[in-house]
Amino acid sequence: MLEELNLLREMQSLDTEIIKLKTLIEKAPLKAIEGDASYKEASSVYEQKKSELAAIFKQKKELEMAAEEKSDRVKKLRTRSSDIKTNKEYQSHLKEIEQAEKDFRLIEDDILAIMEKTEAIEKTLAKNGVQFKQEQERLTAKKAVVKKELEDAGKELEFLLGKRQKLVRTITGKDMGTYERYMALLEKKNGLAVVKAEKDVCMGCNMSMPPQLFVEVTKSEKLVTCPQCGRIMYYAEEANGDENN
Repeated sequence: MLEELNLLREMQSLDTEIIKLKTLIEKAPLKAIEGDASYKEASSVYEQKKSELAAIFKQKKELEMAAEEKSDRVKKLRTRSSDIKTNKEYQSHLKEIEQAEKDFRLIEDDILAIMEKTEAIEKTLAKNGVQFKQEQERLTAKKAVVKKELEDAGKELEFLLGKRQKLVRTITGKDMGTYERYMALLEKKNGLAVVKAEKDVCMGCNMSMPPQLFVEVTKSEKLVTCPQCGRIMYYAEEANGDENN
């Protein structure tokens, strides 16, 4: 096989792995913290219940203050009873006391209702809190896995980039034009510049080629490009199996 074609195949293999690793490194942090529906839902429900509980505590406090005011008013009204002179004033005063006591009892009923509601919310909040904690622990573990993936990917990327530099020096030492041609294709063709050819078909664009051109590819005596996509093609018998590049 033509040596420069062999070198370009090796370069393509390296670049394919490098692109995969760079993509993993770019997207891994997002994978850990974004799109995690179960954590988001657990967090949202927990915060909602906390807000509900805070609001109901505030409402209860306001009612307790109102009840205290009504209770004070009843006491003051009863204290004034001895100062009333006429029967008519006394009857009116009794009605005022009765209304104040009624208002006080209504507020007390509201407080009892709120206490029952508070108890129900607290039970739900405790349950939500457990679920939220479990989701937090799960997400923490997930982040740890992603962190390890990033560390491993970073080390592997550094190794491959070092290997690529050596290969670039080898290729450019033989023919700078070949490397420039390869890089132009790599950028233009979404990271795939060198592809195999199988049964008269370019595996880069899956288009058929003239039989005579395929024969030239199988000879591996010169760089042959696909007439459809322009990628550099190679032929290898083992490629008929599992190999992709």
